[in-house]
Amino acid sequence: MDSGAYAGDALVQAAVERKLGIVGEALNRLHNDHPEIAGRIPRLRRIVDFGNLLVHAYDRVEPDRVWTYAGRDLPELRRTVRALLAEPGALEE
Repeated sequence: MDSGAYAGDALVQAAVERKLGIVGEALNRLHNDHPEIAGRIPRLRRIVDFGNLLVHAYDRVEPDRVWTYAGRDLPELRRTVRALLAEPGALEE
């Protein structure tokens, strides 16, 4: 899907925004529960703030901004989180 198709599909936009809101909330919980791990995630605060914007200020969400974030920043975040989870003892209590 290209950015034009994304901008024209309200259902896909809603799904992506919902998932990004969940990512933001999950990272916020990680920050609260495991700050030593969360501190290793680049731009964590920005990601959490963006998730909060999507959930609480949905009237100000710009589809092109979501598209850019999902395409540019999400792949790096995914690689980082996967690497952290692959470490021995990751998130053990």
